[in-house]
Amino acid sequence: MRIKAVGFDPVASHKGWYTTPGVSDEGQDLEDAALKLQVEALAKGFYCVCGSLGGEGYRLYLIPATGIRRVIEGFEVGSHADCDANSVFEEIAFADSTNLLIPYFADPAGLKAKFSKPITQELIAVLEETLMSAEPMIDEDEGSIEPYIRKNEGIYLWWD
Repeated sequence: MRIKAVGFDPVASHKGWYTTPGVSDEGQDLEDAALKLQVEALAKGFYCVCGSLGGEGYRLYLIPATGIRRVIEGFEVGSHADCDANSVFEEIAFADSTNLLIPYFADPAGLKAKFSKPITQELIAVLEETLMSAEPMIDEDEGSIEPYIRKNEGIYLWWD
């Protein structure tokens, strides 16, 4: 499968998933690539995610866009801190049901996702109450996650 000029091959261990060849120790460039490919990937029914499976380094993945829970489970998000997929999903479930999350980064320690609709003050209030793993997003000057969420139009959760 191809998205723009990027080729993806099937992932044997995850039915319906595709990945790029080769791995990277650093995910930032691949996060940027995932965001650039996201619109076309979504049009084909996939999320484009920079991720790490089994500690083998980072790659780009195409994952059927059937909900962020599938991404959380597949990448074992939260397992770095002995959290299970259910507790990770529960933390974002209400926000996701209110304003669908589109993941673009996932590994056992973290999750990054963009919201699919504009961010409202009500959503910010819900996130302030429900996100327990939002440390990377907190603005030290304001003591709030709102500046990060508005600037990045999404969330960044970390389990350490």
